[in-house]
Amino acid sequence: RNQGWPQENAPAAMAPLQRPSGVAVDRNGTLYISDTANHRIREVPEASTCIRVGPPAIGSVDNVVVGGKILSIFGVNLGPAEGAPGVFDSSGRLESSLAGTKVLFDEEPAPLLYAQYNQVNVVVPASVVWTRIHQSVTIAVEREGERSTGIRVAVVQAKPTLFTADSFGRGQALALNQDGTRNSASNPAPKASVVTLFATGEGPTEPPREDGRPASDPLPRPLLRVSVSFRLPLGPLATEPIDAH
Repeated sequence: RNQGWPQENAPAAMAPLQRPSGVAVDRNGTLYISDTANHRIREVPEASTCIRVGPPAIGSVDNVVVGGKILSIFGVNLGPAEGAPGVFDSSGRLESSLAGTKVLFDEEPAPLLYAQYNQVNVVVPASVVWTRIHQSVTIAVEREGERSTGIRVAVVQAKPTLFTADSFGRGQALALNQDGTRNSASNPAPKASVVTLFATGEGPTEPPREDGRPASDPLPRPLLRVSVSFRLPLGPLATEPIDAH
């Protein structure tokens, strides 16, 4: 789609690309193509039908990774048309191959949580990145034997990220009030009550995590200091959590 252009909303056969030079996918699933010779950025809405051509392509990913962190990778031809949830093998670990998709960190396959045409969710393999702190690692997506161009990203010890209610990292945090109900603007936490937040990327833990295996007792606890900051009308407030695992 391109407002004011003769090929606006035309069938694909009537709006051919001229020297495409890049692609990107936003978090809503909209595909953008750099149509160089036509001097346009072509927009393909999520609802449009896409035909698979060529290898997978990574459009966006975090610029740093942390061992054990849940990471979303966005792009094109990353997985099947219909989303596929992660599968556990007979030993209780998440499989690293899902519906024809693999994600590699310096050639090491990562446990997969979800795979779909324009998004893959993975658990960053701690066994790989903990040996590369303050260095970098190459991420590549392999789809039915074809591999994307590798993306080089930095490795850091920790980068905490809160899960949000919309699952896209925006707006309201995913949080539970002390009574177990979902926290929201219409259901705020009472004063002096306990709120449970959900996060990833907290860094090394004790006991150490096992790649792809769900946590069990004793639950892993962060080795690095944890604090939580709230933005209030009168200014920021930092507090120590009652518990973190």
